[in-house]
Amino acid sequence: IAHDLVELGRAADHVHKLRENGMLFSQSGVAHYCTLRMDVLMVLHEAHHSLVRQDPCHKFMWCLDACVREHKIDEKRVKELSTLISQQDLEGDMAMASHDPYVLHLLCTSAVSLVGDLAKQCKLPRESPTLKVLLRLLNRSLTAVAMFNAESFVDPPLDADVVHRHMSILVGVCSDMDGIALHTTLQAEVGADDDDDDD
Repeated sequence: IAHDLVELGRAADHVHKLRENGMLFSQSGVAHYCTLRMDVLMVLHEAHHSLVRQDPCHKFMWCLDACVREHKIDEKRVKELSTLISQQDLEGDMAMASHDPYVLHLLCTSAVSLVGDLAKQCKLPRESPTLKVLLRLLNRSLTAVAMFNAESFVDPPLDADVVHRHMSILVGVCSDMDGIALHTTLQAEVGADDDDDDD
C-alpha cells in the first residue's frame, strides 16, 4: 500500500495529514495507521524523496525501522533513540511510531529479554538506562490514542512504581525460573549418574 501511495503521488498528502493531527488514528484507534505512517516514510526514504527532509520525525522512525529489520535494539540504537525522544514537539509522531504493532512487539520482547539479563547479572531494573528508554517508548506507545484524543502531546511521565516495584518483581520471577531450571538440570544429571552406578 505504501509503495502504491508513493507511485500515485499521494504520499505527501497522506504523510502531512497523519503528521498534522493523526485524525484517522485517533478516531479509530487502529494501529495499522501507525504502520502506514512508518511505511510511507520508509518508502520515501529508500527512494531518496525530498519529502523525507521535511518530516521532523524521520530520524526517529528510521531508527525504529532499522531495529525492527534487525530484530533487536542494540546499545547504539538505544543511545540514538534516547537522544531523539528528548526532542520537543514530536511526542505525537513518536507515539504513533512506537504504537506500530511491529515496533510495539519489539519493544516488549526487548524489555522482557533485558529483564532476564538483569536477573542473571543480579542487577536491579533502575540500574539499567536501556530499560528506562524502552519503558519510555512503551509508555508513549500505550498512551498514543489518549494523546491524540486529548490533543495534548506531552511526554507522559513514567510511573516510578513500574521501574522500582513491578520490574523488580519481574526480575525476581526470572531469577526463580532460572533457579528452577538449574535445579531440574542438576536433578537430571544426578539421576543419570545413579543409573550409571547401577549398571
